[in-house]
Amino acid sequence: MKAYFTIFLIALTTLGFSQKKDLNPITWSFDTNQVGPDEYELIFKADFDSPWVVYSKDNSDDGPVPTTINFTSKNVETIGEAVETGKKVKKEDSLFGMSVIKFEGGQSFVTKQRVRINDISIPVTGYVRFMTCDNQVCLPPKNEDFSFTYKVNAPKRMQQGKNSIPVKSF
Repeated sequence: MKAYFTIFLIALTTLGFSQKKDLNPITWSFDTNQVGPDEYELIFKADFDSPWVVYSKDNSDDGPVPTTINFTSKNVETIGEAVETGKKVKKEDSLFGMSVIKFEGGQSFVTKQRVRINDISIPVTGYVRFMTCDNQVCLPPKNEDFSFTYKVNAPKRMQQGKNSIPVKSF
């Protein structure tokens, strides 16, 4: 009887771990580049494998939940629209019965948003709202929190050696 109970616990644990892995098929990472004195490019990167997909910000609200970047801090101002890159396709989706724009797995899905930071001493916070589906099922929309902190890029100094020639700026 003890052997059956042990086998049951192992099977239950294995089933629980495999289901938990499938419930979070998207891994998000965040980065930033300074592009001006108070301007930054925020980079939102989603990694996932096939058959999972993530839906573009350019979808209507009639179908899958579009990926959106939502800021909760007040010290940020967006400049222009977010730009998406990755394996973007527009095609008929059998789960929604309509044409949708989505990013297919196997490559990263990256969204870049240029922003102006009013106070770099305060982190820029918010969340990415997204939805993911595979060939058979869609997971409920999910929010992934982010927080960006900033350092002002120090100007690069040219090393002067005894054979160096001064460079003039125009």
